[in-house]
Amino acid sequence: GWQIDLSTSLLVSLFVVVIICLFLCERVIRGFIGWPGWISTNWQARRKHGGERALGLGMVAFAAGDFKVARRQARKAEKLLGAGVLPDLLSAQAAHASGDNRAATRYFTALSKEDDTAYFGYIGLMRLNHENGRIEESVRHARAALSLQKDSVPAAAILLDQDLTRQNWVGAYKKAELLAKHQEDGLGPRDSELLAAHVCLMIADQKKGGPARREWLVRASTYVDRLTAPALRCAEDEQANGKKRQAIKTLENAFKVLPHTDYLSALSEITDDNDGQFVSRIGSLAKSSHRPDEGYLMMAWAALDRRIWASASAALERVSLEGQTNQFFLLKARLSEVGGLETSEIFGNSEESLKKAAVSPRGAGWFCAHCKVCC
Repeated sequence: GWQIDLSTSLLVSLFVVVIICLFLCERVIRGFIGWPGWISTNWQARRKHGGERALGLGMVAFAAGDFKVARRQARKAEKLLGAGVLPDLLSAQAAHASGDNRAATRYFTALSKEDDTAYFGYIGLMRLNHENGRIEESVRHARAALSLQKDSVPAAAILLDQDLTRQNWVGAYKKAELLAKHQEDGLGPRDSELLAAHVCLMIADQKKGGPARREWLVRASTYVDRLTAPALRCAEDEQANGKKRQAIKTLENAFKVLPHTDYLSALSEITDDNDGQFVSRIGSLAKSSHRPDEGYLMMAWAALDRRIWASASAALERVSLEGQTNQFFLLKARLSEVGGLETSEIFGNSEESLKKAAVSPRGAGWFCAHCKVCC
């Protein structure tokens, strides 16, 4: 029979307190249940952070040349992060740099067994074996790397050396062609286009004649325009087959691309021109040449050899200011000496020209990259 009265504000307050208590209990229960996972997550995060720091320090040590510290940090990173691309790669590079070939081989072998790192593993094994003189093993790993990545420049360079040693010119050409494609990217070796051109010449020399030989000679000329051998050999073949006019045309086209004394001598031997006609022919070629200044210097040279002073003088007068190299002033000096009073009045005495030749830019010429001597 009791009647209890409760104010609305107190009822709302009790309801809020009950909700808060239930919420706190739920958090406590969830935290208690998830406590092992929280500890595991934090532990893994600390290991990952420590492994990444060790990996970074190892790379810094490797770049600085301290390979001992790099190997120690690599082992620490591998312990904290487990097997992975970066820890394995750092371990392999540090072992290789410190001279531990067995450890480097082990790490590179492990990389080669994974699909996403197999190529890099083979490249590492290739270089390691090549440095230790195991050529056959190096070539085997290079072929494996090239099968995975068709445009591998390091693998192609190793296989090119092997093909050149064995005089496998066709195989060498395929590798040289690949290296020439990447030369502009800075990946291929220097002058790989020149090497490809020379390999084409070697293949052409193996052909007895006909379209196959000419095809390889033309291919050689497409790589390097300063190589005179392809056009000279094409002209020789054409002349041997009774195609004299075509041989002259081949030499003239080559002269237009690159005015050179080789073409000048070949044209002098193959044409039936008299001295005046020959100098006039060279002048016409120089006018339509890609390098007219060099062409007019060749014309002046030919005219001086044939003692045609007027043509030599006219050729030198057509040379632009940019083309007035030491060769230009040497020809002027020669013309002043042998051309008589008339040319001396036009070009001055030879001593003045020789002084200018000494301080003028050097013209195009052959330069040996091995002995560093102009020839």
